[in-house]
Order: sequence, then C-alpha cells, then structure tokens
Amino acid sequence: MSKAAELAALIGSQTALSNRNRIINGEFQIWQRGTSTTSDGYQTADRYQGSSQNGAATMSQQSFTIGQTDVPGEPKYYYRHNQTTQATDYMPNIQHRIEGVRSLAGQRVTLSLYAKASKSLALKTYIFQHFGSGGSPSSGVVVENSPTIATLTTSWQKVTYTFDVDSINGKTIGSNGDDYLAVYLQFPTSDTYNVDLALLQLEVGEQATPFEHRSFGDELIRCQRYFWRISGYDSGGIQYPAGANVAFSTSAAALTVIYPVPMRGKPTFTADANTICTGVGCYNATGQSLLSTTVLAALLQINTGASSFDPEETNFSYFMGQNSNSFIAFDAEL
Repeated sequence: MSKAAELAALIGSQTALSNRNRIINGEFQIWQRGTSTTSDGYQTADRYQGSSQNGAATMSQQSFTIGQTDVPGEPKYYYRHNQTTQATDYMPNIQHRIEGVRSLAGQRVTLSLYAKASKSLALKTYIFQHFGSGGSPSSGVVVENSPTIATLTTSWQKVTYTFDVDSINGKTIGSNGDDYLAVYLQFPTSDTYNVDLALLQLEVGEQATPFEHRSFGDELIRCQRYFWRISGYDSGGIQYPAGANVAFSTSAAALTVIYPVPMRGKPTFTADANTICTGVGCYNATGQSLLSTTVLAALLQINTGASSFDPEETNFSYFMGQNSNSFIAFDAEL
C-alpha cells in the first residue's frame, strides 16, 4: 500500500470513530453548577442528575492522580456518589438524558464506563424512552428494567453492556421538544457506600470502542446548549459590550444577554446579587427578573435600589458580577 493510501485509510478510520458517544460530558470535564452537593437533581457535573432516593448522599467531583493507569487516557476527573444514609425509596442513581426519543431507536447499542466502589455491590441500569409533553404513550417505554451490569469492587474495572433500544414505530412524539432517551446507573438500597464513575459512553454497535475523548471546548459548547452560567470574580467581573441596553427609570435598566450557543429551548433564569457598571459608575443590583427570552438571547431587568440611572441613557456597557459569589444562569435542561 502506498503512503497516500495508508494515510487515507488512517484518516478514514479516525473519522469513523468520531462523534460516537451519545453521552455529553462522559469524561466529567464540565462542572458549571458546582463540584459537590447533597441535593438531588442537576447540581454538579453538567448533563447529569443525581438522586439519593430519600436517603442522604453527597455527589462530588473527584480528581485522578496524574499518571494513573487504571483508567486510560489520563482523564482529569471522575464522579462520586457517596450514599451516607440508606435510601428509603427506589435505587439511588445518576441519570443522563439524551435529547430526542428518536436517538438510537430500533438500534443495538453498547454502554461502557469505568467504575469502582467502596465495597462489593451490584451496578444496575435502567433505560427509558420519554415521548415528551403530549406524546404517546404518556407513561413512556421502559427499554431495560434494572438488570445488573456489573459487580463492582474496590478496584477500577471497565463495564460494558449491550442492549436493544425499542423501535418508536406507532408512537407519538410531543411537540414541545422535551422528548428524550434516559440512561440511569443505579446503586443499592438499604446500604451505604461510595460509587465512582468515569468515561461514560453510549454508542451504536455490539462492542465498546475506545472512549471518545473530546476537547474541553467542544464539550463545554455541547453542555451550554442545556445550561449556561457565568460567574463573577474577586475583582473586575465580566464586561459585556455596549448594545441594546437601556435605562427605563432612574433605578432600573434592561440589559441584553446573548448566549454563547443557541439553547435547547427557552431557558429559565436565576441570579445572585450582581453588579452593573455604566459610564457614570457601578451599582449593586438588588433584584433581577427575566423580561423575555428566546433560544438565542435574553432581556433582563436589573433593579439597583437607588437613583442610579439617567432614563435617557442607552447603549452602555455593563459588568455582571464583581465577586466570586455573583452569577447569572440560564437553564434549558430536559
């Protein structure tokens, strides 16, 4: 084979192995919301919901030792579920929702990951098709009902599980764009333990291929479709350029925020005490509200609680946050 043919074959094989992983943030690189929580839901690693199932648990970011060889590819972080009080409901779990119930429908797929635990315990999975608001069947379809996919030990091991995703022939998908394929990893009830997870991948086919490592920037963009948060800093803050910003009273202004990427749907908005700065000076914001939003941008109302603005002032630059606790966040998660 000529060198040119060898190169073409190599490029072709690499292309075929790209964009395989349907799980976003499978390497646990992105943690926009925080690195530790004792609350259920979307709280730590992007695109994952944790649940203690009415027990008590801490879900947190853990760091690999540089140069370790138990988990390949030199990942930086892994996810830990620490069940500190026994669950009283269903199995504690971590859940990932893949946008679009059409995803992988009617196909044979393989789930793979690396996992370990503080004691010997069963790792189960639960796969569920949700057809969205107004979809049918409204109760969804259970694809895999909690089979044991591995018995974990105190050492890292690679776990693989192959299954068939149900066809959606004859089903009705809702019109709100909130349909999805849910992948759960489930842990035991009536016990306390740590479970550690790394390198989650879900792909078409009967065999697990090597984990698809994506760049931090690529993974961040994928996550920001569902959630975007910008935090302040100890000094300086984040300055937005002059644009469609206008003071409409002496104590309130409307500010335009353009998202870094289009979001999955119209997001909800949360914020902490922020700071805005104009050409006149800087003012602590005492209230924020969302006036309007699209998948591309939002219009915020900022109230300063003081006579801070000239109502004729327009097109001013502003800062969002001048301390490490300040933030604004937009959420369009499934």
